[in-house]
Amino acid sequence: MTEDVTGMSNHIDPKIQEIEQRHAAATPGPWYWHGYLKSQDVDLMSETSGHPTVMGFRRWGMNGAAPSFNVDGAMERIDYGMIETRKQHSSDFHKIKHPDADLIKNSWADIAYLLSEYKRLQQENAGMKEALEWMKQRFDGDWTYEIGIGEVVDEIIQKFDDALSHLKGE
Repeated sequence: MTEDVTGMSNHIDPKIQEIEQRHAAATPGPWYWHGYLKSQDVDLMSETSGHPTVMGFRRWGMNGAAPSFNVDGAMERIDYGMIETRKQHSSDFHKIKHPDADLIKNSWADIAYLLSEYKRLQQENAGMKEALEWMKQRFDGDWTYEIGIGEVVDEIIQKFDDALSHLKGE
């Protein structure tokens, strides 16, 4: 739990924490594809300083190519310790143990989740704006100012104004 500017606590969604961890562990982005038609070579590169390769493809046997990932500055094919097989002595694998591979694998689901969370928060934000507007109007009306109580009401109105400004992005 963290606190925002109003002193209210915010629950941090465990799914958001997982996405943040994957994002932090991966090669910094943004990323872009870079290739050469003549050599039939393609790599996923980072736009960060030095343009490190995030993922490339390297020849694997006589039939094709395997993804390769940056490990401490050198490109290594996935068959060099990055594959987790389904069963012992099996050639069938389901997981590549590398932060960039994990980020790529989870990207569709992460984006879908973040979009749904964004939409939910937009709806929640609209509801809070409406409720705060109603409450502010209720307290803004005519009322008898009394010493002690008046200051409290003024403080409540100021809190409503501050919260509304925050929700409106002002």
